[in-house]
Amino acid sequence: MYVGPPDIDSITEIFNLELAKLGGNGSYDTEQISGKRLAAHPMIVKHQNYLSGAELSAVCREAALLTIERAAAAGGGVSGVENARIGWAEFDAALNKVCSKPRITHEMIQFYADYQKQSGLTVI
Repeated sequence: MYVGPPDIDSITEIFNLELAKLGGNGSYDTEQISGKRLAAHPMIVKHQNYLSGAELSAVCREAALLTIERAAAAGGGVSGVENARIGWAEFDAALNKVCSKPRITHEMIQFYADYQKQSGLTVI
């Protein structure tokens, strides 16, 4: 079964699901960060047709890791890391890192389109 790259509505929903896993109770700035804002990031807009759901999920994990690194470097100890909030800067850096070179290529998408035509399979 072939599952193509998510469309913009699906990208927004993937980000919303991943943000919910992070917990909105202070772990990130809910006024600045949303699935819709992340989906509108220039890196997403540029590579929208070539990003997988796994890459989008990785953005949120990377932002969390960058936040832990920042808090640890600040020397706040365990409590500093536990109380660190993921900010827009971490999401921006994560988006630029994870999405700068999508794993899905135009050739891959074309291969599946050609296969669909040749095989007579239909898209659901």
